[in-house]
Amino acid sequence: MLTLVVILISLFLIAAFLNVYLSKAAFLDIKSNVCLVNRTALVTGGSAGIGYQFVLKLAARGCRVIIADIVVNEGIKESIIKETHNSNIVLHYVDFSSFASVRKLADELKRTEEKIDILVNNAGIGLCTDKLTEDGLNLTMQVNYYSHFLITHLLIDLIKKSDYKRILFTSSLLCYSHLLYSGNVTSQEIKNLPYYLRLFDYSATKFLAVVAAKMFAKKLSKWNIMCNAYHPGAAKTAIWLNTEDIIKDLIKKSDHKRVVFTSSMLSYSHLLYSGNVTSKEIKNLPSCLRFMDYSTTKFLAVVAAKMFAKKLSKWNIICNAYHPGVAKTGIWQKAEEVVTSGFPKSIQSVDAVKACTTGVELAISDKFKNTTGQFYGLGFQIALKLSSRGCRVLIADKLVNPEIKNAIIDATGNPDVILHQVDFGSFKSVRELVKVLKKSESKLDILINNVGIGICSEKPTEDGLNLTMQVNYYSPFLLTHLLVDLLKKSHQGRVLFTASIASYLHILHQGSITSSTIRNPPSFFRVFDYPNSKFCDVVAAKMFARKLKRWNITSNVYHPGLANTSMWSTSQSQMHGIFGTITSYIALTPIHALFGIDADRACQAAVELSISKEFSYVSGIFFGKYFPNFVPRATDDEELCSKIWQATENIVKLKPEEKLQ
Repeated sequence: MLTLVVILISLFLIAAFLNVYLSKAAFLDIKSNVCLVNRTALVTGGSAGIGYQFVLKLAARGCRVIIADIVVNEGIKESIIKETHNSNIVLHYVDFSSFASVRKLADELKRTEEKIDILVNNAGIGLCTDKLTEDGLNLTMQVNYYSHFLITHLLIDLIKKSDYKRILFTSSLLCYSHLLYSGNVTSQEIKNLPYYLRLFDYSATKFLAVVAAKMFAKKLSKWNIMCNAYHPGAAKTAIWLNTEDIIKDLIKKSDHKRVVFTSSMLSYSHLLYSGNVTSKEIKNLPSCLRFMDYSTTKFLAVVAAKMFAKKLSKWNIICNAYHPGVAKTGIWQKAEEVVTSGFPKSIQSVDAVKACTTGVELAISDKFKNTTGQFYGLGFQIALKLSSRGCRVLIADKLVNPEIKNAIIDATGNPDVILHQVDFGSFKSVRELVKVLKKSESKLDILINNVGIGICSEKPTEDGLNLTMQVNYYSPFLLTHLLVDLLKKSHQGRVLFTASIASYLHILHQGSITSSTIRNPPSFFRVFDYPNSKFCDVVAAKMFARKLKRWNITSNVYHPGLANTSMWSTSQSQMHGIFGTITSYIALTPIHALFGIDADRACQAAVELSISKEFSYVSGIFFGKYFPNFVPRATDDEELCSKIWQATENIVKLKPEEKLQ
């Protein structure tokens, strides 16, 4: 028996490591919890690229979004509505290369809008032709900076009427390479730089965006209007599509025609080969290979120089690469920090360098959702994230504390949060909750069976069952059956069970699910209560998926990773005997120390699986965080699954009309 325990604990450790490692490439964390229902945002350049993503994410939070762009396409509006279920999208034509067009837009907005809560000055172009605008200005300068400077001034009165008041300028890392100084800002050069300096047009505009944000922040502070600038990283958008041709044209005009790439001796240590150049790995190397990023880029610099030399030779353009030796510059200061910070920290921050970060794509301000579980654990975080999307949230828990409701409302601005008391250790209490919900709710779109406890005392529940099994599995099984009628009334209902990688350690077999052992196991086997309950959740999700398919209701199960909540601290205090000691101090303590994540990160998968359009018709899957995972052993044993289902129907005392065929 001891050998079996050691083997199971080893498998548990391996599974934990694999899931933490693989989950790094999953969806981005949801950072903000603010609900934007009844807010209005104006996004310039919102028809494509970063601007489009801005619109998508704001609309996903229930925001009324005005798109101001030179491209006015109803297809774009329809696409946003389809993805977010938010129909409050408005299109306005504007040409930012014309001050007259900008003023016309401002006049129209003053006529149609009561207020503007958020102004995102995002419209931008890369390097353009030498042709001046109708206002006699450099095209890049006018579109990227001057017109945004003007539109911000013209809309101040509308922004003052808001109680939110935010202005944001999109800048770029290239702002560091600007050539502006106090003597040339008002000169003729800034209106139309000579061709040999045209590479710095874009840099100048993005520097000016930073300056504008700083100055606006000072001047508007008396009205509590916030103004900031940010750079989104090197986003892959269409803004640079025409830049390659312009750069070539600029180089052709020179009689010197030299291109030099700075490489490094470290280029010799790259890991590239013909099979991985276009793969996902080359786009974002795993953290364990991050020290090869620099080598890879410097090897690619050599390759680029070689290929440019061939392609540009017809214009007598010389292109080379060189390595300067081990130069003492500041380039390695950040690298030293990354290398010495340790792998746990790098895992935590791997997703930080991205543009337009958010993982949710549906605005569901008219929808209903039921979250069960601890308020300060995963359940609380799930409720918080869904509330931030404008969702009506019903929280069902043994603890009913108005402070929790107020905390969610304060964080999100969404007052539609309802508390319901329920004891999942009592089938009677679960049935009473359902009666209340059927009276108060017209439908239920999402049911998240998140409630969970670890290892508890040996005392059975009032229904004569093992407490861990009843709270984690039997009661959610009963609750889901009783709420099917409300789920049917949704356009596309979803059911989600919270499982665990501990489900791989279950010891259930075809005869154990109905035996007295599973109702109240002896202390010798009590370390397996939690794995058994979570395995049953996996089975239940699979079986519900089949039985609810005809009503367009999906059912899935996921494990959130090793969340650092209070559940296991309570469980460890209940672990006794040799196996309890081994599990607690040899397995659980080091696992949580190495791989534990906070509830805010752990809840992301539940939010995604509950409302993201990517999972609209995915059902019957066991997700390891955000990706389909290998299932626990015996999950595909149809006879075992059927026996578990039938035995559970009897244990929870389902009435004939409550059973699913």
